[in-house]
Amino acid sequence: MPVLERVANPAFEVFDVKKRRLIIAATVGNLLEWYDFFAYGVLAITIARLFFPAESQVGSLLLALATYGGGLVMRPIGAIVLGLYADRVGRKSALCLAMLLMGLGTAVTAFTPTYETIGISAPLLIFIARLLQGFSGAGELGSTTAILVENAPPHQRGVYASLNAASQQIGFVLAALAVMFVTLAMTQSQIEAGGWRLPFILGLAIVPFAFYIRSSVEEGDLREPRPASIRLKAIRSVRSLLLAVGILTLYVVAGNILFVYMPTFAVKELGLSSSVALLSTVVSTCVMIVFTPIAGRFRTASAAGRCF
Repeated sequence: MPVLERVANPAFEVFDVKKRRLIIAATVGNLLEWYDFFAYGVLAITIARLFFPAESQVGSLLLALATYGGGLVMRPIGAIVLGLYADRVGRKSALCLAMLLMGLGTAVTAFTPTYETIGISAPLLIFIARLLQGFSGAGELGSTTAILVENAPPHQRGVYASLNAASQQIGFVLAALAVMFVTLAMTQSQIEAGGWRLPFILGLAIVPFAFYIRSSVEEGDLREPRPASIRLKAIRSVRSLLLAVGILTLYVVAGNILFVYMPTFAVKELGLSSSVALLSTVVSTCVMIVFTPIAGRFRTASAAGRCF
């Protein structure tokens, strides 16, 4: 096909209307999950005082962060269970279920009374909320990435795949901005009295929109997984599987160090204000958002043996 004809043909547009809707449906759940995770992480100091009282502040903070890590432990389980569910009933149903579970986890976090009100039930409910978030988030990650790649033009697969990672980073930026607004608009006593809940309530407001977008996507657009025989061959490729798990583990660890640990360290150990600590992380994350699709584009180009 001539170059001019290819450019003029809407089928070769990078993000036509149909693909934009599909991209939003695929990535919005990932954005919401990481929004909630990061909001919890950057509010860990406040949540530790309200839900995990201990003999020392360090002990409370460690309990709060351990609960945060509980969501990561659920990721392998969620990936297997929701992956099998998607194989059986279709990706659309699996993605809608994942969104509902995410919304439930966010709602539990937003409205759970503190330890002072209901005692030990408070940290237990927060722990359950983190498990729900980890379960649902991991369950949709593989399906959404596959959907993006399968529906991408051959010369844009790296860019499409990178949008899932970029959505995670956007989720952090939104969470950080929401927490910055709360910390700048309220005193510490007002935050502990209930202001800390506002970022989670804002995240919960995204759920109806996200569920509508996902439920309105045609099932035919969410191409079904390949036959079981091909999947079994992939499972037998243990070396490739372990390599993928190792790369993803490095990404998750590095991301949580940057997005969660560093703002907490800056406040607790360096004495910086919460807003300043978050602002520095937001700037670095914005750089990541810009360069993630660029890296995906280079990856596609290198795989094809050519540049832009």
